[in-house]
Order: sequence, then C-alpha cells, then structure tokens
Amino acid sequence: MENFSLRITRCALRILLVAAVLLTSTKALAATHEQIMEGVDLTTIKRLAVAYPNHYKAEMMSDEPNIEALIEMLNTASKAKNFYVVPYYEVVESIKSDAGVDITTLDFREAKATFEDNVGTYADAFVTLTTANNDDPTTFLFKIQNARTGQLMYTLQINSRTFGKNAKGYNGACEMFYKTLDTAIEKQSKQK
Repeated sequence: MENFSLRITRCALRILLVAAVLLTSTKALAATHEQIMEGVDLTTIKRLAVAYPNHYKAEMMSDEPNIEALIEMLNTASKAKNFYVVPYYEVVESIKSDAGVDITTLDFREAKATFEDNVGTYADAFVTLTTANNDDPTTFLFKIQNARTGQLMYTLQINSRTFGKNAKGYNGACEMFYKTLDTAIEKQSKQK
C-alpha cells in the first residue's frame, strides 16, 4: 500500500512539474498583436523608411540601447524579401540636400513633421518604433504609415520577456517585426 501511495505522489509531482513548465514557458513567449488596417495593400510597400523612434524608459539599464543604437538596429535588422529598408539617416541626408533642411538641428516635433512631409519622396511607407521599458515585459510597438498620405497601414505590438531590456533583446524584437511584416506581405500577395 505504501508503494502505491508513493507512486501516486510521484505521478502527481510530475504532473505539477509539467504544468509549471508549460505555464512558465507560455509566459516567456512573445505576445504579439498584429493589425493590418482595413483595405490596406501591404504589397505596395517596396521601400520602407525608418523614422526616429520613441523610447520611453523608467530607467536606463547598463546595456540597454540608446536611441542611436535603436535606429541602427531598425536600419539593419531586416532580412526581408519583399521590401527594401531605407535607413533613417539616408532620408535625413536626402531631405537636407533636396529641401535644404537639416532635421537633426530641429526640435523633436519640427523634425518629425519635416520628416513626414518629405519621406514620401524616398519611400512608400515608414515605420516608427515606440518602446516602453517601464513595464515588464518591455513593450515594442511598430507602426507603419503611408509615406505620401500618412495613413496608418499596419501595427505590430510585441510584449515579451524573452526580448530583454538590452541590445540583444531590442534587436530580436526588430528582427521579429521585419519577419512578421514580410510574412503578412507574402500572405496578401498570395491572395491576389
């Protein structure tokens, strides 16, 4: 009888352990929310410009990327097949040479407005990343707008503990965004 109750106890402990592992791993996975605006054709995006990111933080972690590093990640994280990423500073230099305005010398609001007024010359759409590290998990919101009209086309929100508050984690979120967008474009392309 003692042997039988010992087996039941071991079996119950294994079940509890498996349940705990499943719950923990589910929480660690990235929770994403993707939205394609109604009537938007993502296949029209051939050139996607990177806009200046919004970065809200409770406190700077020692290895957390600064804005410049975040821009670089957005510029280089894409391995997309369906579109070309136009780096932020390429657009800035083009605006400077074509419109005679150096947006890096303007305050944030003026720079943003000037960027949005001119980016349609260089790209079909642009992506703005907003990050917030004041929560756990860190929140990454990628927003794509039409470069000519400003119309919201697509959003992807990623909440994840797997993408830590460090350069590697932020880069992972950027890579996930580009892969997810590429997949959405391929799906729309197949539906045509």
